[in-house]
Amino acid sequence: TEVNYLRPIRLADRPVGRMWVTQLRRTSWRVAAEFRCGDQLMASAQQAGCFIDLASLRPARVPAAMATAYDAQRPE
Repeated sequence: TEVNYLRPIRLADRPVGRMWVTQLRRTSWRVAAEFRCGDQLMASAQQAGCFIDLASLRPARVPAAMATAYDAQRPE
């Protein structure tokens, strides 16, 4: 996980967060996020992870429904 804190968020601020999948591979994923107050970017983040089979504790394939949904929203 990597977070870039760009500006402080104050108590009265109304931040809006947005997160999206940037990469989906056979067993892993990457997501990005940003937090804004109005049009000002306050923080951004990236995270990578992997799906795990709970029985074997080894990497597992991305669930088919998730891969299908990701492929459907990806630009051509």
